[in-house]
Amino acid sequence: MGKVDINKQRKKEALLNTAFDLFTSKGINDTSISDIVNKAGVAKGTFYLYFRDKYDIRNLLISHKSSQLFMSAHTDMLKANIDRMEDKIVFVINHIIDDLVKDKKMLNFISKNLSWGFFKKALMSNDNSNDHRNAYAGCGGYRRKACY
Repeated sequence: MGKVDINKQRKKEALLNTAFDLFTSKGINDTSISDIVNKAGVAKGTFYLYFRDKYDIRNLLISHKSSQLFMSAHTDMLKANIDRMEDKIVFVINHIIDDLVKDKKMLNFISKNLSWGFFKKALMSNDNSNDHRNAYAGCGGYRRKACY
C-alpha cells in the first residue's frame, strides 16, 4: 500500500472514529457532517468521497461494529472447541452479551440505530464483500422509514 492509499485510509478511519464518538456522545440527530469533519480534521469534500451523508456513515458503523462483535465471538468459540450446535449458539450469544455489557457506548449506539431491514437484506445476501451499501440499497435507498 502506497502513501496515498495509507493517507486515504487514515482519513476514512478518522471520519469513522470521529462519527462514532459524536454519535455516541451527542446523538445522530445532533451531529452534523460539519461537526464530524471539523473534529476529524478533514475537509468536507473528503467526507463525501467516502459517504453519501451521515446516515450512510452511521450504517457502515453499525455494520462494522456488529460484525466485530460476531467475529470476536466466533473466533473465541473456535478456540473453545465446542462441538454441539446448541452449545455454540449459547456461547456466541453469551459472548456478545458480555461484550455489550462491558461497552455501554456500543450497546447504546447499536440498540438505538439498528435497522432490521438493513440486516435482513445483508444476512440474506450471497455477497460477502461487506459492502453495506449493497445491502442497504435493498431497503429502497437510504433514509427510507421502512428500513429504520
